[in-house]
Amino acid sequence: MISLLLIQKITELFLVLIAGYVLVKAGACKPSDAHTLSVLTLYLITPAPLLTSFEVDLTPTLARSLVAVFAVAFAANLAMYALGVVFAKLTGADVVEQASVTYSNAGNLILPVVTSVLGEQYVIYAMGYIVVQTFMFWTLMDRMFTGASHISIRKVFTNVNIITLLIGFVFMFTGFRLPGLADSAVRSVGSMLGPISMLIVGMTLAGLDLSSLRDHPRLWMVIAAKMVVFPLILIPLFKMTGIAGLIPDGENILMIPLLAVMSCTATTVTQFAQLHGRDPEYASAISVLTTLACIVTMPLMVQLYLG
Repeated sequence: MISLLLIQKITELFLVLIAGYVLVKAGACKPSDAHTLSVLTLYLITPAPLLTSFEVDLTPTLARSLVAVFAVAFAANLAMYALGVVFAKLTGADVVEQASVTYSNAGNLILPVVTSVLGEQYVIYAMGYIVVQTFMFWTLMDRMFTGASHISIRKVFTNVNIITLLIGFVFMFTGFRLPGLADSAVRSVGSMLGPISMLIVGMTLAGLDLSSLRDHPRLWMVIAAKMVVFPLILIPLFKMTGIAGLIPDGENILMIPLLAVMSCTATTVTQFAQLHGRDPEYASAISVLTTLACIVTMPLMVQLYLG
């Protein structure tokens, strides 16, 4: 059942990607318009679900489960980063390729998938992985793309996404809620995250000269590492920890960060590549191909985890 729902949701998002591709090919917009949408997504749309997901009542049971999820998410993100570094050293991968194998589409794909497959009450657990990965986006990945020699703490804590996370924690610990109309507006903006991210990838892909992919001999290694090798390394580690048995409904809750590990390359990689002029067309191609791959690989990996 979970595998079928995964296939359905991923296919829906892929159809939106095709719509973005068709819009450009029909002349309704240009591939360069994806840059503007990337800015809107990174600084306006992405913060919305980060904020509203923290509007929950913090019970002792929820607190224990969140601690477990954050611990697993932190370990999984560090493991993915380490695997990405090893992959880059072994293959000579460039910044786009290393980022593509390291960072997953946790926000754009996992949020709608978790909502559809497990229910809205599980979205808060998806935030465990997203919170950790968002921090890594604006520290380690930002450093990768800008080539900075060090991480600017000031830049991190003045970033709207990090500020949103901090406000979200205040909401959760104090019980504060946005007023009705403001809450509805923020949730409406947040609901655009998955579709608009797929539109960006489709629009960028439409401007890609597919023959240029021959200039990237590591393309298929990137896809295989992200969608098959890394999940196969991490699934046994997830099962060996035994954390799932320590919290109520642990198997489903801890499947959420694992879904993030299994998912396709983060569209944020394409957006960062757009912002910094680091071969966004190639980043988009990786995103598209890993999205296609995860229609098959994610259900199989879930079965392997549950089996």
